[in-house]
Amino acid sequence: MSVKTEAIAEREALVRTYYPLSNNIMSDVKDIILKFLRHYFSQMEAGEFLYTADEDPFTGGTSETVTELIITDQGTISTDTIEKRPAIIVSRTPLSYANLGLDNLVTHKFSTGKRTHTDMLSGQFMINCISRIGLEAETLAMSVAKCLKFYRRELQVYGFFQIGQQITIGSESSANSFIGGDSDEDFINVPVSFPILYQETWSIQPNAQTLSQINVTVNAIARKLNGSLLFPDSIDSNGEINPDSDGVLIQNWVITSTS
Repeated sequence: MSVKTEAIAEREALVRTYYPLSNNIMSDVKDIILKFLRHYFSQMEAGEFLYTADEDPFTGGTSETVTELIITDQGTISTDTIEKRPAIIVSRTPLSYANLGLDNLVTHKFSTGKRTHTDMLSGQFMINCISRIGLEAETLAMSVAKCLKFYRRELQVYGFFQIGQQITIGSESSANSFIGGDSDEDFINVPVSFPILYQETWSIQPNAQTLSQINVTVNAIARKLNGSLLFPDSIDSNGEINPDSDGVLIQNWVITSTS
């Protein structure tokens, strides 16, 4: 294994430590964005939407007694929570496969029948920035848009084919659909929306199509060592190579599968 291959494998192992995949794409992409936002806002200064977790921002739950920001993907949050601090709620639109290429085929290994396919999932995410004060919701939305834009390459390392492009910051709207509980106060939502492309690759290997060896025979026309013309009987009247001619070399290979 080359040094470059080892370095890539180490980076992949490190990424998957914090962003493990569950083979549920809809859950994985949302989990990556949630963890990214929590980690980003955990690096902020106090008074600048500092997110505080009980332990590690990647794995620990929100420390609601001291955090300045709530980051979640649940459907609604209580009025008691949003009255004390702003919140981010992550949601998404439907995801769809693009059906790239013919049968989405990347490689096909004939010796084992193993096929590798790939396709692109496309959709859109909404980062809902909610606060009692419209200006605060807008400021939070701008911070979210900038972190997605500036650090989109890091998000691509975590599995996204494209993210952090064509970001839209919406206008102020009512956040009543996200708020549960009784309150006479109006809450403001400023959504940040952006498209995503996520690449999924899979392999299939039929058990009954494994080959032990392949025999290959190649007929090649040879010239005499003195540079004269081909043997006259190297090619018959139909234009076919004559394997019985002295001017024809026959080479054989046996390819044995090790899979």
